[in-house]
Amino acid sequence: MEKVMTLKNRKTILLVDDDSYFRFAMATELRALGYLVVCAENGERAIKMIKENMGPAMSIDLVITDLVMPRKDGLRFCRDMRRMDIDLTVLVITGYMVPEVMRELVKMGCNDCLEKPFTPAELVEKVEMLLTPERDPGNEQYGAPGGCHGC
Repeated sequence: MEKVMTLKNRKTILLVDDDSYFRFAMATELRALGYLVVCAENGERAIKMIKENMGPAMSIDLVITDLVMPRKDGLRFCRDMRRMDIDLTVLVITGYMVPEVMRELVKMGCNDCLEKPFTPAELVEKVEMLLTPERDPGNEQYGAPGGCHGC
């Protein structure tokens, strides 16, 4: 059965990645499922977009961010969000699973991570899991709340 979302219940995803091709491919996949996707090429631009757009007119339901980017990488972007008391659900995507960085992300409240390369189906599965309000955060398959399970 095809998922149909109305504008009223449409979820907004902020997609942060410096690779324009990869960003386009992910955004296209997510838009095809009915998500509203806004994009930023680095953490600096993403912080600016969050500051300008948070409020009753627009809310961001999920942030998907790469780790390795110019100007402001994903780790600094996540740190800045937490310092500014911006509490958003975050999915980190990376091709560089460095244990020290992953531990730091867990401390900052990263909700989950996905290692590159991944399939569109794997991305959709993570996104839907993170945006499903009924999910049980204690469930082993979803990882611990505020944790980057499986990274």
